[in-house]
Amino acid sequence: MPYTKAKDNSTKALAVMAIAYILEEGEQNELIVADDSMIHYVLAMFSEAMDCSNKVSLESFSVEELAQGLGSLANHYVYKQIIVRHGALQLLVRLMKEGDDKETYWAIRCIRTLAFNDDNIKERIKKEPGAISTIQQLQSHDVQEVRQAAENVLYIIRRSETCPRHLSLSTTTH
Repeated sequence: MPYTKAKDNSTKALAVMAIAYILEEGEQNELIVADDSMIHYVLAMFSEAMDCSNKVSLESFSVEELAQGLGSLANHYVYKQIIVRHGALQLLVRLMKEGDDKETYWAIRCIRTLAFNDDNIKERIKKEPGAISTIQQLQSHDVQEVRQAAENVLYIIRRSETCPRHLSLSTTTH
């Protein structure tokens, strides 16, 4: 697919996020190739959108869409460390605090996906200022899906052993 190799980061980001969304979690594909510049670009859009009153980037991506896209990319192990290394946790914690119900839900889901089967990222989440306390507060959120997502991510983060790779995140509550 030529769009994943586009020189335009916006086109490349859209193509790779769409492919990641379509592929089954963990399914490897030659089109899902680690690309620091694309992740950096997606997170720059995310940050830009967080700073806009309507929470939409100049490229017309909402923070909800970007959190969903990052979560889809995080289903592919090759992207987990890159996403965290480029500062996604700080943005996701901020979105959990400032977002509406849907945005908060997708931020939690993205953090859960990042933490799943990766003890190093679990440790990074534990060390991220405000992450655990915010997730704990969301366990008493008014919306059931947000509460359940918060409970689920805390369970995953607190587990002492990682689950076998063949277990699917899709078996958890959405």
